[in-house]
Amino acid sequence: MTSTLNPPVFQDGDVLSASKVNRQLSCVDTLYGWFFGPNYGCDELNRASNFESWAGWVILTGDRLVVTISDIDTSGGAYGVVTFDGVTVRDHITANGTYTIALNIAANSWDYWKPYRVVVGVVRPQATGSLQARNVYMKNSTIPNAAVSPTFADGATSAAADFNAISDGITALEPALMLPVAGVRGGEEVTTANTSTAWTQIRRINVQHRVNGVRVSLAITGADQAGTISARVVYDGTAVNGAEWSATQYGYTSVVDRVFSVPAGKTVGTFYEMQLQVKQSVGGMTGWNVRLDSLYEDQITIPAGYDETTRWTHGDYAFGDSGGPPQLDTLSTNLRAISDLVGLAGTVNIVQREPITSFSLPVLANYNRRVYHARRWRWLAYRPHNWPAEFGDSDVPQPTIYWTYDGSTWNSKTLTGDAGTDQFFDLDSSPIIVGMTFYVSGVTYAIQTPYPGYVP
Repeated sequence: MTSTLNPPVFQDGDVLSASKVNRQLSCVDTLYGWFFGPNYGCDELNRASNFESWAGWVILTGDRLVVTISDIDTSGGAYGVVTFDGVTVRDHITANGTYTIALNIAANSWDYWKPYRVVVGVVRPQATGSLQARNVYMKNSTIPNAAVSPTFADGATSAAADFNAISDGITALEPALMLPVAGVRGGEEVTTANTSTAWTQIRRINVQHRVNGVRVSLAITGADQAGTISARVVYDGTAVNGAEWSATQYGYTSVVDRVFSVPAGKTVGTFYEMQLQVKQSVGGMTGWNVRLDSLYEDQITIPAGYDETTRWTHGDYAFGDSGGPPQLDTLSTNLRAISDLVGLAGTVNIVQREPITSFSLPVLANYNRRVYHARRWRWLAYRPHNWPAEFGDSDVPQPTIYWTYDGSTWNSKTLTGDAGTDQFFDLDSSPIIVGMTFYVSGVTYAIQTPYPGYVP
């Protein structure tokens, strides 16, 4: 795989170049953005739903498929099966747990950076039994390390080898952090049973904790009789948004891109469950819904152990570890911070769950379902849907990408391609720049990727 960062090479005897140092700083900052950027979780099954299978899509990077199964019911001889691109990669699962599956990529002629379908299903010889999928993702069996992080001290002579060690560390970490972005499912209008006056979970996302914030966008439409519909976000059992959001009769409340702190004491690399919960003030209320657009981890502030970078100009004194800014030791400090966290958490390539097929309440899935993203990569891999028309309709929505600002859609483009075929859209051909939010509808999957199905 070719490097996109291309950190500089230093030679003994060269005059220290501000442009070379700044290039290294930019490379480290880019790694920071990849690791500490929007962190999307795995769209879980609802335990109460008792679905028989979970299916999703992944852009192939990594060599291990990881599946966490809970609430397995093996009555009647039922057992779980995991398939990758239609090939059974784990058979006869009969116990809860996390299964790390080595994929025989070469033998199956699977290609890196291409999309493949993953299914976690249950075989039911006597029409009984079920399971729940909590995590489905890919990872690498080896975790990279930045290795040597040289010391840059005031008054010390720094050799070319010290700076080259920084470049080598950047090169080592880059492939592990250059991962596809699965995005987050949203857009469905959800209601619950008319008698649900207690907090009721309607969405569950299992996220590998890496960053310190929870970002959420949602909308609440009030009922058509007196009363209140409320919603809250819960992270590992703790409500994070303070006062609950609510809408009264015929009311409407919009929550756009609000950020809250992850509860204290969470361990980097551990998976935690995020939930959206709703309740009614009285039973029997009708005509209301809650629409969750996006819910994911995001970084709020510069993390502990990471220094804010200041760019150099020609003629700046070469401060090592004091007297600045800028300071040369920022290179080592920040690279080591990223490397240490990668060592703790690894890197995960989330499998994006494909839409469920029901058109009925409590979830209006296919027509309303969107995939939300903050842009990172150039390419959007997607597959136009092949769902049947909903009862009473003669047509189905076209696959479309929408760009947004402050929660409002301001432009869109219909995506091309036949239903059921894998496609790639060049985000550089749109106004969506890196960091900007967008969403996609009418697709089976929509995953950002640095490459259009191959490595150039």
